[in-house]
Amino acid sequence: HLSPYAWTILTIYFLQVGPVDGGPILPALEGFAISSSSAGEATEHAALSVQQRQAYFAGKTVGSLFMDFVHFYRSRFDLRNEAVSIRTGKRAPPSLALPLHIMLGEDAKSTAVGFCIEDPFDQ
Repeated sequence: HLSPYAWTILTIYFLQVGPVDGGPILPALEGFAISSSSAGEATEHAALSVQQRQAYFAGKTVGSLFMDFVHFYRSRFDLRNEAVSIRTGKRAPPSLALPLHIMLGEDAKSTAVGFCIEDPFDQ
């Protein structure tokens, strides 16, 4: 089971790396102040993100967004070799500082690797 905080991080990460092959919908947390138009003037990255968001979300329902989210984590995300990091906002292996999460199966004997989620406020 995942906490609501973990689901929020998974959702933000999905919007940073998952839905569009042409680039991120949301910027990395490290670059958010730079790319945010609320920080003064809109940058080229912020304008590009607005165009990408409009193109991606045009005609999307909440249900289709949820299906994209599930498809990303089920088919495109590699639990064994990737970490969720909204701070960097890119696909990469987990840092050695992140703990490995092992999930116990329903039979109480089998195990599987779980999500490696970096808390952006622990950095």
